[in-house]
Amino acid sequence: MKYEFNYDFSGDSLFIHKKDSNVRYSIEIGDDYTIDIDFDGNVSGIEIFHVSKLFGIPKYMLKKIKRASLTTRMGNPLVIFVHLALMEPNIKVPAHTVTIPQAVAVSARRK
Repeated sequence: MKYEFNYDFSGDSLFIHKKDSNVRYSIEIGDDYTIDIDFDGNVSGIEIFHVSKLFGIPKYMLKKIKRASLTTRMGNPLVIFVHLALMEPNIKVPAHTVTIPQAVAVSARRK
């Protein structure tokens, strides 16, 4: 699966989405995440706010993202793993986990 990404340095936000996907609806999770769901009910993208704080990585290093992707585990709860690779080969970024209770996903679908 091909993913596209964009890091906004001034806003410290990262948007990752599947290439050529269409969003049916979005779920806002607190002040840190917006999850995009496609027409098949799958996660097609995520916007992460306060990325440097959540990942524990300085903003200047986030400008050096080489690859970004998502892995999801459907179920209750829905779990999204965010994977980043930096241009610096000696710096490994652990996967960031976002857990969404099923009740949140179902209530967002009804809107």
